[in-house]
Amino acid sequence: MSIEVREETHCFIEDDITDETSDIGDLDLSVSDYNYYRRLGFRTIGQLIHNDAWFFFNQPVHSFMRFERLIRTLDNYGFRLKDCSKEQYPSVDSIVATFKAEDKRRFEEEMKELTLETRREQSRIRSKRYRERQKRKQLYAV
Repeated sequence: MSIEVREETHCFIEDDITDETSDIGDLDLSVSDYNYYRRLGFRTIGQLIHNDAWFFFNQPVHSFMRFERLIRTLDNYGFRLKDCSKEQYPSVDSIVATFKAEDKRRFEEEMKELTLETRREQSRIRSKRYRERQKRKQLYAV
């Protein structure tokens, strides 16, 4: 979208107005981030901001750094995601802190689950070795 301002003999055209109908390319995202959001099906800024932060946070290929860059970039252009109003979150840092705490909690849960899986697997291996030793003892005892 561009606005043309005429002043006597001079004509000024301002092309850097960004609104909800602007392409997401106007946000000056990195190529990786731009391609990621395009793959998710977003074409305009309006499509991005009509989703809540949890939508982006819960994507299967979730990257907290990408999520944080999106929040900060949108705020620089005067936009917020649907559930991140300025009344609820006066600064972007409070949004980031909220989701960083959730990311940490999820990471710790995942690590606990991986630890349990590792212990179960080690236990299975020990049991299998024990059964093999018992079979060998029975074979040699005969």
